Amino acid sequence: MMNTIPDSVSFSQLCSFLKAKVSQDDFAQEVALDWEDRLSEILFEFESSLDDSTQNKTADQLMALGSFRTYLMLSLRALKSSGL
Repeated sequence: MMNTIPDSVSFSQLCSFLKAKVSQDDFAQEVALDWEDRLSEILFEFESSLDDSTQNKTADQLMALGSFRTYLMLSLRALKSSGL
């Protein structure tokens, strides 16, 4: 039987899943730290090239870039607050 991928996961389900996995496996902590490093690098590159990347862009493209940056920052904040 194949595992199905859910359409959505609640925040509490995600938290309980992460806590269960972290308590079972130290590998999760290594992955989380690697993910934090990668997110930080992406944010740094994104913010350092912001002037170049916003020239000749439409309003929709600028909003999409802002949303992407916000998503990355929220992901990083969630990762840090999870205590992994």
